[in-house]
Amino acid sequence: MITTKDNQVLEVKDIDEIKKNNLKLTKGAKYGIISSTGNYTSVSEETRKHMATKGVEKNRIATAFVINSLYHRLLVKFFIKINKPSVPTKVFFNMKDAREWMDLQLNQL
Repeated sequence: MITTKDNQVLEVKDIDEIKKNNLKLTKGAKYGIISSTGNYTSVSEETRKHMATKGVEKNRIATAFVINSLYHRLLVKFFIKINKPSVPTKVFFNMKDAREWMDLQLNQL
């Protein structure tokens, strides 16, 4: 679970730090990410591209974004369509649905 604070702009270095911590926490095992966005949080174009690379997605089996605004919905849909992540990636409006979907993804391992 990743939660970003309000008014943040995520950069490549932030994604790399998150990845490093994910691998440390999971001890190299496969994992899924549920990301809950803060209000007015954004990512740069370079960061969106970086997020979809195989190196960043290594060991990740799926990504769920829990969003709270139309802006974030459009941003994530744009990310999925343009940057084409190599793992299943989906947008949700509530945590319950995101967790249920992620459980399905994890159970397919």
